[in-house]
Amino acid sequence: MGVRWRRDGRLLCAAMSEAEEGDTYIGVRLLGMLNELRVIVADPNHKKNGLWYWTRDAIILAHPRWKGRGSRASAELYSHVMIRN
Repeated sequence: MGVRWRRDGRLLCAAMSEAEEGDTYIGVRLLGMLNELRVIVADPNHKKNGLWYWTRDAIILAHPRWKGRGSRASAELYSHVMIRN
């Protein structure tokens, strides 16, 4: 499963949360890439609370507002996240 990016900025495990209007779904492949790059990390208590966090290395330029899922959506999301060097 992936992660739901809520309008308020929270990142929630999709398997542990219900979908809400306005959620942006981050699929498992993109989630893996973002985690590998240390852009987002799981909460230490993730198995109980389902929370993920943006790291200090990630700068969110904008909350993407697209409909649908798939590689196009993933590419659009990735283009909205910059990584500090």
